[in-house]
Amino acid sequence: MGGFPRRFKFLNVRKCSLEAYLRKVELTTKLKTDMLGFNSTVEEILNEQAFRQQTHAVTVQRDLEWVDYLKSIGGPENLKPAGIFKPSMDLKAMVRRGIPVAFRALVWPRISLSSLHRLNYPKDYYQQLLQRVENGELNGRVKDDIEKDVDRTFPEHVYFENAGRGEAVLRRVLQAFAIHNPDIGYCQSLNFVAGMILILLEEEEAFWLLVTIVEKLLPPDYYTKS
Repeated sequence: MGGFPRRFKFLNVRKCSLEAYLRKVELTTKLKTDMLGFNSTVEEILNEQAFRQQTHAVTVQRDLEWVDYLKSIGGPENLKPAGIFKPSMDLKAMVRRGIPVAFRALVWPRISLSSLHRLNYPKDYYQQLLQRVENGELNGRVKDDIEKDVDRTFPEHVYFENAGRGEAVLRRVLQAFAIHNPDIGYCQSLNFVAGMILILLEEEEAFWLLVTIVEKLLPPDYYTKS
């Protein structure tokens, strides 16, 4: 064997108590993802939990304000009364403090106006786009570019890992967008925008929000073929 005795490192109770160590071991077997589903280390998850505990009172107050506000206007569908979106100072302030995760799927499509934008198209428009993809109308190079990026999109997230359902949904959304907007087709980073939306929204809602972000909210030349 080697010429030096093997050195063992024991738990330093001044830096980490036995109780804290056992807690870490337990968390290692139980906790794998953060609150949004991304794979994280135990340290990252513990830090997230500590931060949420520290901000718990503020977060609860914020969430209750959202509940009261949505009740006062008769529900999230009334965030844009009569189809005209003129956000109040109260709504602006609340959005800037953060939209509760539980409400984002309801609020995002309305404050972005994607729920209005989609009314300019047939109800089955998204399905029509997917059918056109099936019919081979998608440019081969665009299709290849999308395929290269699909499995690179948040591989550390439970929804997208191991070529699961998330990848299939993301592929459809990006392909449908490329057919819908051939002037852009597909640009790198659209996969991350669409992927983040898909973590919280259903497939068709995610498609319309992506369309609205690119075509209505961003400058017209933000995404280009070049």
